[in-house]
Amino acid sequence: MLFAYSLFKFSTEISFFLGILLLILIAQFVFSFNKTNKKIAYFFDAIKNNDSTLYFTEAASKTPTKELNAHLNKVNTIIQKIKLKNKAQDQYYKSIIESAEIGVLTVNAQHHILFANQSVKKLLNYDSLTHIQQLKKVDTPLFELLKTLKPFSNKIIELTNERETKLLTLNATHIKLNNESLLLVVATNIKNELDNKEIDSWVKLTKVLTHEIMNSIAPISSITDTLYHRLKEQQTAPSQELFKDTLMGLQVIKEQSKSLQDFVISYRSFSGVSSPEKQVINVTELLQKIHALFSSEQASKKSLFTVDCKDASLQIFADENQISQVLFNLVKNAVESPMGVEAKKIQLSAFSTGQNSVAIKITDNGAGISKDQIEQVFVPFFSTKKEGSGVGLSLSKHIMKMHNGSLTVHSTPNKSTSFTLIF
Repeated sequence: MLFAYSLFKFSTEISFFLGILLLILIAQFVFSFNKTNKKIAYFFDAIKNNDSTLYFTEAASKTPTKELNAHLNKVNTIIQKIKLKNKAQDQYYKSIIESAEIGVLTVNAQHHILFANQSVKKLLNYDSLTHIQQLKKVDTPLFELLKTLKPFSNKIIELTNERETKLLTLNATHIKLNNESLLLVVATNIKNELDNKEIDSWVKLTKVLTHEIMNSIAPISSITDTLYHRLKEQQTAPSQELFKDTLMGLQVIKEQSKSLQDFVISYRSFSGVSSPEKQVINVTELLQKIHALFSSEQASKKSLFTVDCKDASLQIFADENQISQVLFNLVKNAVESPMGVEAKKIQLSAFSTGQNSVAIKITDNGAGISKDQIEQVFVPFFSTKKEGSGVGLSLSKHIMKMHNGSLTVHSTPNKSTSFTLIF
């Protein structure tokens, strides 16, 4: 305004001087404006590149620059705090998913596996999952199922490897992340739950059978015993032949009643197992005790019985009497199993699985168990022996369930059979 006024009122020299001054002020303004723009652009680039070290000096002599730097630093601090909070929250949710017992994986439209937690890797027995094509190596039917799995579907599949059989349920859900459609698959092994329910059902059935059969047998056994003694004392029967036939018949009834009563008493042990009194047990010492029980018998059976426990400090928290009973039953079955080879070998081994659990394994090279029979070996009353009661294995599995553990079997006919206790 002063420059324009001077053009009309003052001399040319004053106007020229004011013009030069005006140009300098304009240039300084443009320079300051560009400098501020560059600083703001640099600030946003640093935010974009996740540069947490960004800091503008607040010791500037010019007040506007000092205030701008202070505000930029304050905004940067707020943004970094939000990023750290989101990162911590993301890590928190990831830790929850990783520690979950159910398996979780996400698959995109190209069948790439974007995420797979440790549980699903353990269920599928595959450590590096990046594409569902890799599942062909695990199980071809599982691969075909995942390839055609649709959102909101629920499928059940049996997965078998050389160590165990798993029954998996697969639940699929559609999710959208960053405008990309993904399939969220949740996998759960329900075999243990089904086994537990099966044993619970058999325990209830055994209690009912025990109660009802004992109520029926007790009076029969008592009456037949009384009649038997009365007829035995009666020496003047109308017919000696009838007397003998009646006496023989009552004797047979008495023996059968006694046999049936013993039968029911043997099954009562299955439903009458007391709660385990747990204590810390040294596994090596426990296995040595079991080995000592069969040391004399193995010579007569012509079998080689060995104990393998490399970690002498290995321990379990269990009821020693109950676990000894389980191991005794399993080793006894191995000793008495049909020989698939001339020299039978039985190995009792123990080791840490590396997952905060301990495994005890009984392996023999006998005739093995057929595929049809292996599905029934833990069912109460089922036995492959002619004189077997069918209680031993079901009782052993029930005891392991009460210890929050598991008992599994794997057998290759005419090669080997192994029972594994997991604590």
